[in-house]
Amino acid sequence: MNIIRTNIYQHTRRRSIIPAAFITKYYTSSTISSRLFTTTTFTSNNINNNTIAYQYIHGDENIYNKDNKRNTCVMIHGMLGQGKNLRTFARRIVKQYPFFDVLLVDLRGHGKSPSFFPNAIKNNVENCAIDIYNLFKVIEVAPDVIIGHSFGGKVALSLMKHTLLNSDGNTYQILPRTWIWDSVAGTIDPSTLPTKNSTLQVLKALQNIKVPVKSKNVLSTFEKYDIGPGIANWMTTNLVPNPEKPGTYLWAFDLPCCVELFESYCETDIYDVIDELPLIDSFPNANEAPILNFVRAGGNLIWDEDRVTEMDDICSSAYGNQVSIYDVPDVGHWIHVEAPNIVFDLLDQNTLSKFD
Repeated sequence: MNIIRTNIYQHTRRRSIIPAAFITKYYTSSTISSRLFTTTTFTSNNINNNTIAYQYIHGDENIYNKDNKRNTCVMIHGMLGQGKNLRTFARRIVKQYPFFDVLLVDLRGHGKSPSFFPNAIKNNVENCAIDIYNLFKVIEVAPDVIIGHSFGGKVALSLMKHTLLNSDGNTYQILPRTWIWDSVAGTIDPSTLPTKNSTLQVLKALQNIKVPVKSKNVLSTFEKYDIGPGIANWMTTNLVPNPEKPGTYLWAFDLPCCVELFESYCETDIYDVIDELPLIDSFPNANEAPILNFVRAGGNLIWDEDRVTEMDDICSSAYGNQVSIYDVPDVGHWIHVEAPNIVFDLLDQNTLSKFD
């Protein structure tokens, strides 16, 4: 299996330089103090439902990077998932680079997170990003790397956009290195989506499963909606015991919330974040400049010629090597599961190793 890396696009349009004086850090603290954990242990909290739920996969608190600092990577799961789905990949990061900790979040309506927050009631991509941004402020973390898969990829892009300007509207903030795994940044007409194994079909199947259910054996319903056994079996792992009726199960996500989030995913075009990136040569330290990397799964039928061309053309406006696209042929949407070594090597060679 070979990786095809498209050319690193060169600047063609934009040349405005943001003065270095206007660049500041996210927040004051880049680590959480008093860690008592070893590699691959995790903590979980959502601070009395005032934030989304999260958990840490910790590295070794006694090991530091080349700048005598510790680093944080944030991973954002996709639709109908939860942070714990990414633990295996997170553990690999901290094993290879023990000066990293990995923060896994549960998006609103997923896992242990609430479905809405008083100051951001509408369930959409933008508010998912704001949820994460607010979590960073509460737990005082300044991430160095952000990874988002599928729906989480668009949330990561929205988070990057939200973070470009702070509350005073003038001061640019340093953005983390961001990886988008198999996510369409533009709008999507749901009627053009492949039917087999698509999120839309999964949602339709879920709407036809009456909960609570007495058994996790709901595979036949997914089969009716052209959902293969792999995804169907994975979906059953999202069935959790019903505390109000022992012996029955509920979904570990809020289905109406997820339907709204999927609609927002299809309606949201976030490509404009590329034109808003502070230019790399405006940073005194090039390693602190925002770098955006897309990884496309060649076996995902959503990547038809029009969508590939759209992404390539828009990304071609980026300056220097700030935006890169990597195509991994013959793997499906769950790219980090089907090709973990390739995906990790891309992340390692282009991002993680820069901190070592």
